[in-house]
Amino acid sequence: MNRLIKMTGLAFCSLSMGCGSGDHHHDHAHDTQASEPIPGMTHLVRSDSLELFIEFPAPVAGTSAAMAVHLSCLGDPMRPLTDAKVELFYDSLSGERVTAVPSGVGGLYLAEFPFRSPGVTRLCVEVHHQSINERLFVDDVVVYVTEEEARSKAVAAEINANAVRYTKELVWKSPFAVDRLSPRPFAEILQTGGELTEAPGEERLITAQIAGVVAYAAPGLVPGLTLRDGQALFEIRATDVERGELSAAASRAEEDLTVSKAQYERAQALAADRILSEKELLEARLRYEQARLEYGQRSTARTFSSNKATVRVPAGGHLLSLLVQEGAYVAAGQPLARIGSGQRIALRADVAAHHFDRLPGFLAAKFRLPGSDQRIFTTVELNGKREAYERSLDKESSMVPVYFSMDRPQGLLPGTAVEVFLLGPTRPAIVLPRMALIEEQGHHFAYVQTGGELYEKREVSLGATDGDHVEISSGLKAGEWVVTRGAYRIKLASVSGALPEHGHSH
Repeated sequence: MNRLIKMTGLAFCSLSMGCGSGDHHHDHAHDTQASEPIPGMTHLVRSDSLELFIEFPAPVAGTSAAMAVHLSCLGDPMRPLTDAKVELFYDSLSGERVTAVPSGVGGLYLAEFPFRSPGVTRLCVEVHHQSINERLFVDDVVVYVTEEEARSKAVAAEINANAVRYTKELVWKSPFAVDRLSPRPFAEILQTGGELTEAPGEERLITAQIAGVVAYAAPGLVPGLTLRDGQALFEIRATDVERGELSAAASRAEEDLTVSKAQYERAQALAADRILSEKELLEARLRYEQARLEYGQRSTARTFSSNKATVRVPAGGHLLSLLVQEGAYVAAGQPLARIGSGQRIALRADVAAHHFDRLPGFLAAKFRLPGSDQRIFTTVELNGKREAYERSLDKESSMVPVYFSMDRPQGLLPGTAVEVFLLGPTRPAIVLPRMALIEEQGHHFAYVQTGGELYEKREVSLGATDGDHVEISSGLKAGEWVVTRGAYRIKLASVSGALPEHGHSH
């Protein structure tokens, strides 16, 4: 800080006074060496978008104090606020305004502010830059009566033994960010493996309507083929034997329909004369409806057998698999192919048995493809939901399967193995990004900003994780500002084990 005061003092001497005569400069240097330096004061103030870090020697009434004003845009990363108009004045709005001038280092502005009267005052720093128009207030600025009083009573901020100085110039040149801790919605995860499958209800079986010999309706019928609505897949030609059997069955169905219809009409007449009970009338009607349904099915089969049965896709999708070979004989109702709609997909997560009691709380999941670009998909974003989890172990894997269904993202195929992160119930928690933590010999640490350029190394205890963030069980509390990006750079700055002298290049 002493170096800063000397540097800013010399800077303002050259900016505002031209340093005067040689004799004046000699006397000033002699006085500085002959007496103890005035302690330096620092203040850190934030708004929603700006951070103000201001440094100046303890002010004395009737003199001007050289001030170094650092302005940073909060965000990830933090960046210096350059080319801004910066003015300083008393909170009471009385007295003159002092305009801070750029120092040549982006984000750092220099000013000499006159303090007229002793006492406790409040300063205002007004900032204008494009869409930014803010006032930041520096509270509890003590103005002393004399320099001797300032030297004896002013106390610089106490520096913790674990603190590391990391200057604003270094912050502005590197990926760096701080964030104020506050409880946020957090869901812990359970990491496991799984597989993408066809979603329930999205897979349909295409079956043979009649018995006969199968022929593919078009060449190039292979699994994975995209199908349109009504597209012909197979043609089935019945043999002479099937035709005879179908014709005989249709004739028998026609006879049964004639008999049951006559019986039902007679039952209606008897029931009208109260000779037949309501129950007997309903039984006659049921026999008639069954006979009519059977006749319709047999007639359709006989119509198909007289020509050929063409099997078509009921709705578009893609061909999952072929279940018969061309030229094979099939019976009526035999499966011919599996069709997927392509709109939904399922995720099966395989969970170890000892986590079974926790499964009711895992209602969503994230997953990613191993060896891919590490893009993470979430069931919530894909309009998904948990369908069910099994109450028994899979015999082959000894795992408990958990099933989710969701909209199918482009490029994801059933049968793909995935890395799964089951998401537990959401609750408020203090969390940090993984990159904010430093690990040393099995212990974890974070850096808490305790001053404008001071960061205290703090050991923390970790709780659950969601893959991106880690719950902090102890060591930090809400309201503290913690380094969320750039922690390793601060660690490197502390390797020497000593707090470096102030390094501003003013």
